[in-house]
Amino acid sequence: MARQDILAALIAAAGTRQADRRNPHLDPAAAPLDGRDASGLLLAARALAGQLNYYGTDPTQPSGTWSDFFPQPAAGESDAAYRARLAALVDSDSDSGDMPPHLALLIAFLKVARHPRALLNDFTRRHLDFQMQTVLGFAPRAPRPDHAHLLVELKKGAAPLEIGPELRLSAGKDDSKREMFYRPLRPVIVNQARIVSLRSATRSASGHLYFAPVADSANGLGDKLPADSPSWHPFGLRRSGQAPLPDAPVGFALAADLLRLAEGRRKIGVSLTLDGINLEMHDAATLASAFEIRLSGPKGWLGPFLITAADSALHSGSWTFSVVIGAEQPAVVDATPVLHQQAFPTGMPVLQLLLREAAGHLFTRLSILRIRQVQINVEVSGMRKLGLESDFGQLDPNKAFLPFGPQPTPGTRFYVASPEALGKRLSRLSLQLAWQGAPNTQAALTALYTNYSGQSGLADGVSAQAEWSDASGSNPTGPVDLLPAPGGLARLDLIGSSASHRKDARGAYVALARSGSAYARKQALYLKRRRGLASDTPTSPRAGFITLTLSTDLLHSAWRSEAVAGLLADPPKPLKEPWTPKAKEIVLDYNAQAGPTRLDDSTASSFTDAEVEFFHVDAFGVSREHQWLTATRPWMTQGGVPLMPPHRDAGELFIGLSGLAAGDPLSLLFQVADGSADPEAQAQTVSWSVLADNAWRSLVPGTELILDTTRNLRASGLVSLLLPAETTTDNTRMPAGLVWLRAAVPAWPESVCRLVGVHTNGVEVVFEDQNNAASHLATALPAGSITRFLAPPAGVKTVSQPYASFGGALQEDPLALARRAAERLRHRNRAITPRDFEHLVLQAFPAVDRVKCIPHASPGSWLAPGHTLLVVVPDLRNRNAVDPLLPRVDLDTLEQIKSFILARAPMGLDAATLSVRNPAYRAVQVDFKVAMRRGFAYSYYRASINRALVEALSPWAFDATRPLDFGGRVLRSALVDFVEGLPWVDYVTDFRLILADTPAEDRPELAPDAPDVILVSAPEHLIAEVT
Repeated sequence: MARQDILAALIAAAGTRQADRRNPHLDPAAAPLDGRDASGLLLAARALAGQLNYYGTDPTQPSGTWSDFFPQPAAGESDAAYRARLAALVDSDSDSGDMPPHLALLIAFLKVARHPRALLNDFTRRHLDFQMQTVLGFAPRAPRPDHAHLLVELKKGAAPLEIGPELRLSAGKDDSKREMFYRPLRPVIVNQARIVSLRSATRSASGHLYFAPVADSANGLGDKLPADSPSWHPFGLRRSGQAPLPDAPVGFALAADLLRLAEGRRKIGVSLTLDGINLEMHDAATLASAFEIRLSGPKGWLGPFLITAADSALHSGSWTFSVVIGAEQPAVVDATPVLHQQAFPTGMPVLQLLLREAAGHLFTRLSILRIRQVQINVEVSGMRKLGLESDFGQLDPNKAFLPFGPQPTPGTRFYVASPEALGKRLSRLSLQLAWQGAPNTQAALTALYTNYSGQSGLADGVSAQAEWSDASGSNPTGPVDLLPAPGGLARLDLIGSSASHRKDARGAYVALARSGSAYARKQALYLKRRRGLASDTPTSPRAGFITLTLSTDLLHSAWRSEAVAGLLADPPKPLKEPWTPKAKEIVLDYNAQAGPTRLDDSTASSFTDAEVEFFHVDAFGVSREHQWLTATRPWMTQGGVPLMPPHRDAGELFIGLSGLAAGDPLSLLFQVADGSADPEAQAQTVSWSVLADNAWRSLVPGTELILDTTRNLRASGLVSLLLPAETTTDNTRMPAGLVWLRAAVPAWPESVCRLVGVHTNGVEVVFEDQNNAASHLATALPAGSITRFLAPPAGVKTVSQPYASFGGALQEDPLALARRAAERLRHRNRAITPRDFEHLVLQAFPAVDRVKCIPHASPGSWLAPGHTLLVVVPDLRNRNAVDPLLPRVDLDTLEQIKSFILARAPMGLDAATLSVRNPAYRAVQVDFKVAMRRGFAYSYYRASINRALVEALSPWAFDATRPLDFGGRVLRSALVDFVEGLPWVDYVTDFRLILADTPAEDRPELAPDAPDVILVSAPEHLIAEVT
């Protein structure tokens, strides 16, 4: 058979509907042994009476027939009218007494005969039951008890309590006034757990990371949910027309003492050594435009400051950039959680690089980078807020001061204190002194000391011995020149050392204590006890000083002794008053660096000696990152430190709970909006994790993830788990004080349902039949029906039923049993032929109305040997589709169908070769111009014409009794006749029949071009008025 012929045969196949399973021959009433009622028997008796002779007085000669005992046809009365008149006698309730006695007796006998006749007609049913139930062993399926989800609240301070199956709860009384009881399906331990916060994050295909700080709200930011649709998506997906979620404020941060910058012009340079750089994605300009910089300031965050392309360079696996903080900007100070609203450890200033609002699409691209090393350099100029002292006390830098006192002598010292500069590892240090009234040139200095006996000692100017100490140790620099000072400015260049810095025991303690890691804090406590450190909050040592010791004798002592002698000499030799150094201003400049700090070194010393601390700035918190920390968390993915906070999953739901600790059990109830998962998505497995020491630790199915009846958040149900010992609450990645759970899917976040509610202490209960009325199982038990235990356990405050019961079913009726048994005899509960597949699915899933099995077909090919494709259509009476013109079976049902069939599939058919999907709907659209009849306005009746076309092309969308069929054809001529037959339409022109996805192709008729295609109406047709 040619390929085209095979395809045509597959397109023509209609599949099987639920109605096709209803074989009328299996209904015992279809073939009664005596199907006549009393009126039928009367007519039969009258017909028989005409064949029986009546003997009057002569027993040998008949005098007529028994028909004379029945009413006779009137003159001209038709046979049908006569028969109807006889039948009316049976149904007559008249008590007038005008019916002949013999006829009344006969009718009474015929009516009483209905009882033996019913027993006779029941023979076929009893025979069928005997064959199906006794001979073949089929039995009616027993009633299925309904289930319900309850919430149990304990009294304040009550200890955890087990709610076991031995307890019973009352649900009121049924129709027979008998009390209904429910019992827990499985033991559940309830405790004081409460949900405090629900948050979500979504990584989009475009590269953005969106976040919702209040996941259970209309906009993800806290707006109230609409009363008519109080559901929300666990991963923050938005409905059509809703504003998108904001981009998550993510990036990274650097903390270092080096960033403590009080004043002046401050240039900060950063060098990051990165792995994973792809020059096609990560050029210097792109990296510069991706981030904005913020610095911890005295009133909050300073900035944002932007990185210019000129200040960004990428070479040899390193990204270097710089930013200038102007002198007009406030100081960069230590970050504090209260002031800066982020959980950075106190004691260091912080530089944040956050993704800019316009660069959110770069998140995924930047997430592949890993950081190995970081170094920071600062260049500061114009520091004036310095601590000044001389041998005579403190000096005020805001006015002119005498650095060496009023009578300076060699050895007199001038101290310049700058805790900011001298607490760092300096590479350049300089002081600039602006002298007031100084002999700024050597000639002026020589002239000033004319006639002094010690004048020769000033021949090389005035100098001092400088000494200072920074974070790397003592740095004696030798003599510096105070004079000459061109322009009255003396610049003292003090060149620093680049020696490496290693923290002592106290420094290591501080590094561990402020790390944000529970494990590191334990190590800090151990170090404190071992080394005998005195305090949890070590005090900073007194800032160092730059000491200038005057080397040159300014001859103040000589002036006192030689001035009088000079005046008495002949000729007199007057002496000018010696120079007393007086400064009107002092300015300090310096360059310093921190690092390089290795982040890919897993040794403890690399962590404790780090001069630069690296943090992830995540959507809801921050986290210190280092390879040593990663090594202490075996549940983390081992490898390099990512540049950006890791969000590898496409959707994440974060649940913050109070009242829990490591080792506690937890039972969560998830109520979903049924059928709200996208049926076109690929089903995903939801992974569960708990935040442990700032890293997500996966819960082990079976031992920690004990139960999940939600089928990966596609159905309402319970998730029961046991918190592992590594669970922590003092985290910084998420708000502290709570246990944080994460539910995540790696792709297709649309594959989970929207949520109506998430609750703690969920308990599943099941109906316990006590000879109750069967009608109870015909409908769901309303929410709020179960409110009390028969014997309330101590400690229980309340029990509530927030949602209706589910899963109940009446006992299988005989007709359904016969249908099931007949099908079972044919397919033997094995899916072999296409008919087997179709009937198995329809029998197990009543919400599916039609199934079409396409053998040797896959989603990508109609000729794929070994594959099977099932196309399912929902029961149109259950209208929960988002688009009524595109009815689809929900994703959870699709997955259940697949699992159901795989359990009955032949050898060779597995999850990879079996596909279950909805039809491929193709929208039919017409484009035409219409002329209206007189008196009918086009502006008003255009919508009526469109609605009539939609109903004509998709009648099943408006009448559930109309089937939704595969195959069929749409003729342009028929649609022209249909439109022109509408009462408002005069005629149409330029009529085109097209598919909405290929509007350029006008066709005289349309038919499906693939076996899974169903033609449906487009919601809007292109209708214009003839002008």
